[in-house]
Amino acid sequence: MVISRWRSRPGEESEVERRSIGPRETLRSQPGVLFVYSMKHGEDIFTVHGYSNETMYQKIVNDPEGAFTRSLKQSGIEEVADWIESWRGECID
Repeated sequence: MVISRWRSRPGEESEVERRSIGPRETLRSQPGVLFVYSMKHGEDIFTVHGYSNETMYQKIVNDPEGAFTRSLKQSGIEEVADWIESWRGECID
């Protein structure tokens, strides 16, 4: 499981929400992705995503030519938000 934290730039909150739809939908459609959820908290957006195993996670997220990476770039989200941090770990429930 991965929890990613993004921060909207001032005045860009609605644009971040709009631009993040494509990458989340792309991620949801990838084999090996079990779930993707997002929530807002203040100016931050947290996305929680689960994978069937570490190999699938690496393949999906770290492939520079993969569908998720392309979708993230095409969305332009990094023009309106900053990635703050991510946490990775194994699900216990």
